[in-house]
Amino acid sequence: MRKSIIVVGITAALTLAACGSSSNTNDEPAAETQPTQTSSSESAPSEDTSSDSPTSAEEPADDADSDAAWEKAEADPDVAAMVPDKFRDKGSISNANTLAYPPLEYVDDDGELAGLNLDLVRAMGKVLDIEIDTQQVPFENQIPGLVAHRYDIAFTTFADTEERRKQVDFVDFMEGGIRVSVTSDNPLGIQGFEDLCGVTVGTNKGTMASEYVTNELTKECEDKGEPAPDLNVFPDQPSVVLALTNGRIQARIDDATTTSYYAEQSQGAVISVGEARAIDKLGMAIAKDNTELAKAAQAAIQKLIDSGVYLEILTEHGQEMNAIPEATINAGN
Repeated sequence: MRKSIIVVGITAALTLAACGSSSNTNDEPAAETQPTQTSSSESAPSEDTSSDSPTSAEEPADDADSDAAWEKAEADPDVAAMVPDKFRDKGSISNANTLAYPPLEYVDDDGELAGLNLDLVRAMGKVLDIEIDTQQVPFENQIPGLVAHRYDIAFTTFADTEERRKQVDFVDFMEGGIRVSVTSDNPLGIQGFEDLCGVTVGTNKGTMASEYVTNELTKECEDKGEPAPDLNVFPDQPSVVLALTNGRIQARIDDATTTSYYAEQSQGAVISVGEARAIDKLGMAIAKDNTELAKAAQAAIQKLIDSGVYLEILTEHGQEMNAIPEATINAGN
C-alpha cells in the first residue's frame, strides 16, 4: 500500500504549528486576525491566490506496533477497482483541507497533521489503495476549487445542504450540529441560541454556523421583535476563540464537534451552553462531474463502517456520538 502524501505551504505550516495545535489553543498569536463584519448577508469570498509553493512530506511509514485506529484499514480490491482510471494514471487523489479545525483537522505539537478527518482520509486511501495528497486550502475556497478542478476532493465536515449541492456532491460520513459557547463567567447569562438576539457573536467564515445566524437566527429574533445578532466572521476557529476570550465577541457558534474540543482545551475558560441545532449530515465534497470517484469514496467509507475501523477512529477522537450506520451521497436536509 502506498503511503499518503501531505502537501502544505511552508509558511502556513509553520504558522499552524504555532497556533493550531491541540495543546496551544490558549496561546495568543503575535497579532490577532481581524474579523469581517456582516449583518444580514456575507459577500462572496474571493478565491485564494496565494503563491506559496507547496512542499511535500511523506507521513511516517505504517508502524505495525502503532495503536492508531486508521492503520487497521486494509485495501479492498473490489472497492479499489471503482477508482476511475484517470486517478490511477495520475497515481493519487488530491484533497483540500483547512488543517486548522481541531479536533477534526490540525497540526499537532510535533508539526504533524492530526485529527479525525485526516485519519479517515488515511484509512480511505488504504481501502482504495491509492495515495491521497492533502493540501492546505481555506474552507471558503474549497468548493470553488473543486468546481475549478484544482482539487479532487475536500475531506472536511461540510454540512450537506441543498444550496451547496447545487455546486458539488457530498459523501456523507458523519452527523453533527452547531452549538453556542461563551466564557465561563458568562456575564450575559446566555443559556443557548434563544438568548443571542442583539448579542455580538463570532463564527468561522463560510460555515453552516454563519449561514444559520444570517438566516434562521436573525429571523427568529425579528419575529420576537428583538434585534438580530451582531455577526462577526473570522477566517478560522483559533481567531474566533481568541476573540471570545478577549471579549471582542460575547458568544461563539460552531460545530458541536469543535465546541466541545475548545471547551476542553481552554481548561474551563470557555463553556458550551444549550442544545445543538441544525443537526445534519456532514460529508466530504467532490465535483459533480466526478460521480464515479464519489461512488468509490462512498464504498470505501462503508467498508470502514462495516469493518469497525470507522467507529474506532471516531472513538479515538471523541466523536463516536456523531457516527452514522451508512455512508450516503447527498443525503443532507
